[in-house]
Amino acid sequence: MCAKIQRNMEKQQALDYFQNLYLVAVADGKLAEEEKKTLVKFAQKMGINAREASQIMLNIRFLDFAIPEDKDEQMNQLRDIVKLMMSDGHIHDKEYELCRRFAEKIGKTEVTLNMIIDNIKEESKTI
Repeated sequence: MCAKIQRNMEKQQALDYFQNLYLVAVADGKLAEEEKKTLVKFAQKMGINAREASQIMLNIRFLDFAIPEDKDEQMNQLRDIVKLMMSDGHIHDKEYELCRRFAEKIGKTEVTLNMIIDNIKEESKTI
């Protein structure tokens, strides 16, 4: 029974993570090809099937960020949603605003968000 509960919790965390990423990906009203590729890779890696992903996508206008309890996981997700926001080469205002809101919900400032953006820009230059 405990193992099943653990798997269900892990699955819910994966679905929540996908939901957070998808919220940012579609914030500008479209899903860029790079964003789509990133979402597909993430879903496959986390064991999210097409039906589960579709359910989130269909209901996204009714959903908000799902904030993880673990502080390290919060920062990992913030970093990943920022990477997704930047994956199409543009930082759209609506996407940025959602990233700022997520940062705020986990107790981080806009300064921290901008530092993460700058770090990711620097990392991409060295690749």
